[in-house]
Amino acid sequence: MNRTAALTCALFATSCLSAQQDDAPSYKATLKAASANRKYSLLVRQFAVPADAGAYGEFNDYGPSTTREWAGYKDLPPGNWVYRQPYWYIWRDLAAAAKPDRAWGPEQAPGLPNTEQVGDIRTAWASRTADEQPEWLMLEYAEPVFPARIKIYETYNPGAVTRITAFKPDGSEEEIWTGKDTTASADGMGVLSVPAKVKFLVNRIKIYIESPAVAGWNEIDAVELIGVPAVENNPGKNPIVDPVVERNPAMNRPTAVPHGCGKVGGDIPLHRAPNTEIGVKDDF
Repeated sequence: MNRTAALTCALFATSCLSAQQDDAPSYKATLKAASANRKYSLLVRQFAVPADAGAYGEFNDYGPSTTREWAGYKDLPPGNWVYRQPYWYIWRDLAAAAKPDRAWGPEQAPGLPNTEQVGDIRTAWASRTADEQPEWLMLEYAEPVFPARIKIYETYNPGAVTRITAFKPDGSEEEIWTGKDTTASADGMGVLSVPAKVKFLVNRIKIYIESPAVAGWNEIDAVELIGVPAVENNPGKNPIVDPVVERNPAMNRPTAVPHGCGKVGGDIPLHRAPNTEIGVKDDF
């Protein structure tokens, strides 16, 4: 593929995304196909290029690429590219590859909380620096749900979370909460629990951390996405539930190593937002 070739990666047609965004079987099938039958995990970018179907067909598992710009889209992260018309999907990881287990790395955020005391402890994710820049952490979940609540387990210097977003089936990002993180306590750790009611299925969320606002390393042990899975035999009858129904919340912890910045990097660079230096587009 070169600069003049067309890229194609499609899941849903744009027209059906809003009309059928609560169709659980279709959405789950789309994610499975777009990941090349779960060959890849952690979706880091999705964008529509319908014209690329001419060059790549309805489906193309293109594989690894470091291309930074394509079809007018810029600042693309490195990863594994899959085209399912009309979208390109960029996945960070090979699902079968051994997962790292680094102190304070983003891989510490999936699973149940396991940091039982306050402190700079290796079993929690930590910001890249103590106070130098805003940061973010993106998490992917195995079970798409209609979200009702998000719980962030903060174990060291809490109070820096300012915003939470979710990704729609077309890959666009929508804010679901913004406000003041009230987690700070005399214990030095706590849980930020916020409502998150949107009318589309969600399996990826992004947490924004204003690290300079709270002195010291800001550390997160786990992030729980609580919601209601769609009823597959009647996908149009899935209300946003209130009060919150916690359907075995331990089953909806992130399953992929999250994407973000932290004290450690990764095999595929974990980019900080904002103000990431991207450089020149690579040919491939």
